[in-house]
This record gives sequence, C-alpha cells and structure tokens, in this order.
Amino acid sequence: MKRLLFPLLAALALPTAVNAAPTYLTCLINESRSAVIGDYESVNGKVVVVKIPNPKFKPWEKSEKDAILRFTLNEGDQKGSVLLPNGSMRKLNFVKFLPESISINNPSYGYKSYGGIDDRFEISRIDGSIFRQTFLMDGAYVLENRGTCEKSEPKNTLF
Repeated sequence: MKRLLFPLLAALALPTAVNAAPTYLTCLINESRSAVIGDYESVNGKVVVVKIPNPKFKPWEKSEKDAILRFTLNEGDQKGSVLLPNGSMRKLNFVKFLPESISINNPSYGYKSYGGIDDRFEISRIDGSIFRQTFLMDGAYVLENRGTCEKSEPKNTLF
C-alpha cells in the first residue's frame, strides 16, 4: 500500500513543469502609422512631456520596406531576445506569457538623440498577429506597427 500511496501523493502534490524549451518566432511587420502624443512644456524650470488628449493617428499604411523581427522566447523564465532588422540583438527586459497573448516591454535602448526608445510588443497566441508600439522622444511621439508571426526552427550551428 505504501508503495502505491507515496508516488500517487507525490504526483498530485508536485506542480507540473512549464515547457522550458524556447519558442522561436519570425515576425513580418508590414504596416505602420504614427502620431504626436505629447508636447514639451516647461514645468518648474524643467522641460517635460505633457500628454496630448485624444491624439490623431495617421491612417495605417503599407510599409515601404517590410521589417523582419526574430524572437527567442522562454516561457519558463519569462525572458527572451529579439534580432532586429539592422542585425542587432536585444535582450528583452520583460516578457509575460498570457493564455491568449505574449506581452513584451523593452524600455530604452539608450539612444540619447531620440530621448530613449520604449518598445512594446503584443503577440497573439491565437492568430499570430503582432502589434508594436515604439515611443520616441521621451514619449512625445509614437510609432505603431503591425504584422504577423510564425513559429520557426532554431538555426542549426556547429558550435
């Protein structure tokens, strides 16, 4: 009886493991629009961005050049990285796996000339669509992109 009871209790009491294998996604971004969402004002001697109520977005347009983003995401530790179209690899600071989507927030790449860049991605786990918001100039300007993602295989390398 003990031989049967202990393994049965252990199986019920221990949590099931999260899939630790990385997920590889290749995303094609092919539409974009933009808006000015903030204005610079002087407050207490400091220049700050003040949000504009109801900003007007330009209509969605086909991008002149499609951008391909390659994500490596790990649900087990909620981390990942993205290979940008310019060939640079960025570690993702915040990845959250939800039942129907994957939320990614990657604050400031540190480009001082643009006042920092804040990238936010939302990838649907249902239809594979991707929505990207990029905030520039301390949040005064937003660029939105959308497209589709597909699962892909990791590159086979020798070492």
